[in-house]
Amino acid sequence: MNKYEIGDIIQQYLKKRKMTQVELAAKMNVEKTVLNRWIKGKSVPDANIFLNIAYILDIKLDEIIRPQSIISNERRLIKAYDNLVKDEDRERLLDIVINISMFQM
Repeated sequence: MNKYEIGDIIQQYLKKRKMTQVELAAKMNVEKTVLNRWIKGKSVPDANIFLNIAYILDIKLDEIIRPQSIISNERRLIKAYDNLVKDEDRERLLDIVINISMFQM
């Protein structure tokens, strides 16, 4: 996650919710200048602020803190997986991946 992505995501959801920066700042009880710094990538909100932003914009916390590049890579991997693996092999392969993931924890 980089500070510019956070700002882009906040802007994107402000537009979707037809909300202004002033309205979001008021609901969050922060000054507009603080919110503006987050949106412009000049600073990053504290971790507890992310929950408040997600709640007010009615989105999952994941959508704010997960970089879009990771989400894009996940989508590409899923598409490649779907193209390469036959239906009957998917369950077996999924079991292997789950077992490997559990072993690494």
